Amino acid sequence: MLIVVVRVFIGIQVANWNDSRATYQTETRLLQELKREVEKSIVLSNHHMTSYQQVTNAGKRSLDFIAKEVPCENMRSLGFPKYTPEGNC
Repeated sequence: MLIVVVRVFIGIQVANWNDSRATYQTETRLLQELKREVEKSIVLSNHHMTSYQQVTNAGKRSLDFIAKEVPCENMRSLGFPKYTPEGNC
């Protein structure tokens, strides 16, 4: 009877050990996937920040240009077409 109890106890311990090992492997895999996703998100966020900064800088340059009030006759030398949308030049 004692031998049967010991075998059942050992069987339960082995099963628990296998479950723990499987859980650890799943946890490790999920954490590795999460790490890859976070790294990709960081790269994408940095790319977006660079793009937004470029757009912001272009907008600031445009506002600076508008604020200078360049006469129409000088606009063609800067590469602008002969006529503006308002038809002033």
